[in-house]
Amino acid sequence: MYLAGNATFSEFLAIHWNIGDATGRHWTKPESTCIFGQTNCPVEVKGGQLAIIYCHREKTDQPGVKVVLSNDGGETWDKETQVVVWDAYGKASLGVARTDKYPSSHDAIAYGLPHLIRLNDEELLASFWCTQSCDTYVRCCRLRVSS
Repeated sequence: MYLAGNATFSEFLAIHWNIGDATGRHWTKPESTCIFGQTNCPVEVKGGQLAIIYCHREKTDQPGVKVVLSNDGGETWDKETQVVVWDAYGKASLGVARTDKYPSSHDAIAYGLPHLIRLNDEELLASFWCTQSCDTYVRCCRLRVSS
């Protein structure tokens, strides 16, 4: 996530979250997850436990699509036990020159749009797109959440 209004898009921020009331008119102040990622999709697993799937491109030696859990309603995230559902190491770009300017800088990316749904209290279904060897796929995987 890049800071809106930052004309150079040079500051990379963590994913932020906030909660709205039932009317959608009032929201809590955005708070950082301390997860440095981009496109993401959170889902409630059970009883205050949350999962988030996200694209990890910046500030990492292991780019890819990752899933991480929170056992306290999003206050903290267990990044030590996060799961890599697609390893983009060596496949993070399409092999064409990247530019520093948005949006053309996104023309070369090779994965994105992660989505997560809860199947039941113990299982999640993750999906995302990725490109490998000039072929683009929509991939999915089933994850089991253990207590």
